[in-house]
Amino acid sequence: MTEPLAPLNTWIIVVTYNHQKYLATLFGSLAHLTHPNYHVLVIDNRSTDGTREFLRSQPLPIKVIYQPENTGFCEANNLGMARAFAAGADVCVLLNPDTEVTPDFLAQLEISYQYQLRKGVNVGLLQPVILHQQRREWLNTAGNAIHYLGFGWCKDNGYPRPTGNQDREIISVSGACLYIPKPYYQRVGGFNPVFFAYSEDQDLSWRGLLRGYRHFCCGSAVIYHDYHFSKSTAKWYHVEKNRLMVVLQNYQRQTLLLVAPALFAVELLILVYSIVGGFFGEKLKGYGFLIRHRKRIQTVRRQIQRQRTVPDKVFLPQFSSELVFSEIRNPLITWLVNPILRAYFALARRLL
Repeated sequence: MTEPLAPLNTWIIVVTYNHQKYLATLFGSLAHLTHPNYHVLVIDNRSTDGTREFLRSQPLPIKVIYQPENTGFCEANNLGMARAFAAGADVCVLLNPDTEVTPDFLAQLEISYQYQLRKGVNVGLLQPVILHQQRREWLNTAGNAIHYLGFGWCKDNGYPRPTGNQDREIISVSGACLYIPKPYYQRVGGFNPVFFAYSEDQDLSWRGLLRGYRHFCCGSAVIYHDYHFSKSTAKWYHVEKNRLMVVLQNYQRQTLLLVAPALFAVELLILVYSIVGGFFGEKLKGYGFLIRHRKRIQTVRRQIQRQRTVPDKVFLPQFSSELVFSEIRNPLITWLVNPILRAYFALARRLL
């Protein structure tokens, strides 16, 4: 009989920026965790809504780093992971402040991780099943989708909760709750801080695929997320510039050349949509960002391509060929854009 393994030293990292209204629910649920060896580290990005006062009065034993400015989701989580792993953490769990956890979610994630290791799987990132907090039988995400042109979204958002508790291999984890073991962090790294926010989970997952890692959703671990889709102009700026950085940095040169015509055509459509949607200025601002940071992007790209061990053709079939955002339904996308994207993806895969 296999001897039980000692509980891993796990640090839960929560980045806050004016999230005070969510924290009582989150910390109330964290107080009931069954895992015997966990720590909570909060990185506050200079909140002005009473978050700091709330944290100072919090009875749950937590460690807090108060930032002098809002450095963004990516850089703050990187700071938390660096501190945690330097202090002896085996695993970091990056957790959104607008979540509520179940008592055994952390223990179940660890069981899944150890189980995959014992099978000899090169396991990378994990996530729990994430359900809507207000509609608790509705799925938020059990693994995110990646489109071959760099779009990412919560796959099956709004669908009924999946049946069964088995683990499922996924292409990308959700940053709402991301389980990152120390070996993965040491080899792949943390978030790209230039992203600031959005698409960072997709990029981190993709970079792991290039190193031969496999990601999983633990079916027996559950949390709830107070999820609301936002169409703010600031979000479009980060989402669009980050999407293009993910593609430019992670694809092999041959793949990048193959998808370039489709990427260019979709960019034209997005420019038109940005005029109608009122974020044309943010889209242009994103292009300006890419131009200003082109040397950094080239440097990161060279590093990623130098370290990769797996060619694109191995995992590219797992990418989505259609745009199926549950939050954005448009007949033009359904009946015109998606058929063309499907056909082009099939052609690109044959040529790769």
